[in-house]
Amino acid sequence: MSDGLVRAITFSTIMGLIENLEIRDFPRYFPSPEATEELESLCVRAIQNTTGLQACTLTRDGSLNTSLLRALSVKETLRELEINGHHEG
Repeated sequence: MSDGLVRAITFSTIMGLIENLEIRDFPRYFPSPEATEELESLCVRAIQNTTGLQACTLTRDGSLNTSLLRALSVKETLRELEINGHHEG
């Protein structure tokens, strides 16, 4: 079994156990647009892989985007959502 496959299975298994996900702080500036996209993609995949997500917190300015909202919108178990409404730009 390849290392990448093991990581993917482990990631999916761990995310399946998560009931409360908090995305509060991460670097605002990355060395490249690709790095920013990679982090956003990882957050979306994390949400998509949760099966029993009950609460999600997104309080980092600029962390909320359409992809994250779409991923959250199909979570039937989600009962609590905390977001930061502050936006400059």
